[in-house]
Amino acid sequence: PGLDGEAQMLTEVIKDALVVPAAFVTPADNKNYVLLKSGDGSGGPVKREVEVGEFVDGQYEIKKGLSLGDTVLASVKK
Repeated sequence: PGLDGEAQMLTEVIKDALVVPAAFVTPADNKNYVLLKSGDGSGGPVKREVEVGEFVDGQYEIKKGLSLGDTVLASVKK
C-alpha cells in the first residue's frame, strides 16, 4: 500500500527487422522520409519515402522503403 512503480513488458518480437533511430526519420506531408547516401557515392543525398512500423527505444521499424545495406544519413554537411 502506498507504493507506485512502472514496468515495461515485451509484447512482441519482430525478427530481422530493419530499424533506424527516430532522429533519422523526417515526417512531411503525412509521409516519412530518410536521407540515403547515393548509390555510387558521387551525388548528393537521396530522399526516400519509408513506411514506419513499431517505435521502440527511440528507433522505428522500417517496413518498406529500405533494404539491407542502404546507408542512411543522420545529416547532410553543407
